Amino acid sequence: MKLKYYLSATIAFLLGGYCLHAQQPAFDCTKSTFRSVNEALKFKDCATILSLRIVKDEVLNPEIGQLVHLETVDLQKNSYRFLPESVGALVQLKSMIISYNHLKKLPEAVGNWKQIEFLQLDNNGLSDLPLSITAWKHLKTLDLSWNNFSSLQTEITTLKSIRLLEASHNGLLNLPEQIGKLTTLEELDLTFNKLKVLPKSFTRLNRLNSLDLGDNQLEALPENIHQMKALKSINVNNNRLRTLPASVAKLKSLESLYLSNNQLQSLPESLFGMQHLRNIILVGNPISKETIERLKKALPNTNIVF
Repeated sequence: MKLKYYLSATIAFLLGGYCLHAQQPAFDCTKSTFRSVNEALKFKDCATILSLRIVKDEVLNPEIGQLVHLETVDLQKNSYRFLPESVGALVQLKSMIISYNHLKKLPEAVGNWKQIEFLQLDNNGLSDLPLSITAWKHLKTLDLSWNNFSSLQTEITTLKSIRLLEASHNGLLNLPEQIGKLTTLEELDLTFNKLKVLPKSFTRLNRLNSLDLGDNQLEALPENIHQMKALKSINVNNNRLRTLPASVAKLKSLESLYLSNNQLQSLPESLFGMQHLRNIILVGNPISKETIERLKKALPNTNIVF
């Protein structure tokens, strides 16, 4: 028995350890994370995951285009000013993170990312997107926060699978009139922009459950906001609201209403009947103490902060 074990160990050593008895874990190329393009190129027929996070590169190796089986790529926290056209060859890409770089624009070739589902572009210098984004039919999450967008182009309304759209901390002055076409959208963050009005189609976002419009310049919310029946949370802190639409009380799923630092002097009568409301934040509004006391009595189970 000892001799058999000795022979097995000897064979394992001679074969460089690739023996059943050596108990070496098998290398699975498809599940391995490669840390450089050159390393991944050695397994270009099967490499699916590439992470170049914080490698401090200024130029992305254009040979990345040879890695046509990549599904997940992380380029976060480098100094890329552009992406090579060869990234268009990554036709199997599902997840891409390019946060914290110095990108001013994306190449039209990204339209070839027809399987993309998750895309983080935050903390760059982008001011628009390629027209080819209309090909992103499977995109569910798009993060554009902390860029230089003054508007969102019409093409963004063609993202038929989008669920989460982050566009906070830009310089947005307006939204596309057709934004209501994004009927799959569930979460929308537009905080810290310069929005004064919302498009008429906005209330067609009837699957939206989280709406963040804080720190803009809005003077009113849509009168027909009740059409957004899935809303659970509305944040309009730090705007210029003078009134609140009475129809907000028809939002039966609404749990939290953030209205801090606006110019509200009164509240609609319908609000006093919102027994399902869990939180209402009214700090920094010129609302009388009498109104607040009345609200507290009407909604004893609601957390009211004033």
